[in-house]
Amino acid sequence: MLSHTAMLRQFAVTLGHDMHIVWPIISGILLLQLALGCVVAVLEHWSRSSSWYFVSITGLSIGYGDLVPHHAIARVLAVAIGILLIGLVVTLATRALQAVAVGGRHG
Repeated sequence: MLSHTAMLRQFAVTLGHDMHIVWPIISGILLLQLALGCVVAVLEHWSRSSSWYFVSITGLSIGYGDLVPHHAIARVLAVAIGILLIGLVVTLATRALQAVAVGGRHG
């Protein structure tokens, strides 16, 4: 059985390794989110800074509700913005936790 410190270290190493592998994908997703945010901003007549703020808040699944898209297409894009990054982050964290669990059972 791995100690708590060893499990944290293994988690961090696995997460760092996976981030190194998927960094090009994450960069592409962030650029895609910004592009979708610009489309939403045009549809909703928001400023560029408002669109970046909207993408940040929506992409992190915080959603304060101060900027809400009203057009159907903009709402669909907002859902896409929220799903893109969160899905990847959850996948990476799950994989890193699985590596720690497997290492803990066999270590």
